[in-house]
Amino acid sequence: MAPGKARLEESAPPEADSGPGRISFGSWLMTPTGIVLWGVTAAGVVTGVVALAISIDANNSASTTQANILAQYAKDYPDPIHQSYGPCSKPPTNAYWETCQRYVNLRDRRDTARIVSYVAFGGAALAAIAIPIVYFTTAKRVYRADQTPKTHRASVDVVPLASPNFQGSS
Repeated sequence: MAPGKARLEESAPPEADSGPGRISFGSWLMTPTGIVLWGVTAAGVVTGVVALAISIDANNSASTTQANILAQYAKDYPDPIHQSYGPCSKPPTNAYWETCQRYVNLRDRRDTARIVSYVAFGGAALAAIAIPIVYFTTAKRVYRADQTPKTHRASVDVVPLASPNFQGSS
């Protein structure tokens, strides 16, 4: 280097500044908001599965009860006149009334459990969809040491210099 000239020191070219990062997703899930959304999702799935199981059980019981009623009615009344009315269409004085009421109650239980499962699964889906949306809109931004912007900078070095015409530093 020639005497008296400053040397330009360059660092690596500047990187695109992506701005501060967010706290990690796992850390955010441990915040009250993350815990509530995760809990609603889990509770909705569990409730939906239990209600669906109850619905399936009630449907199977209702189908079995209906088949038993129709089989018994066909044995008790083989004539075509009674077959046109059906066992559950007569007034409450008939012998099938209690069994028919059980059948109707099982169908109602099935329908109620099915609706509960739909609502629970829908709520779980909405909460699961809300988790990333809320994360990206509420997660705090953090600055890390490696996110400081890198720029070109000039530097001056002092070096000793010895020549036939000059002694000293440059």
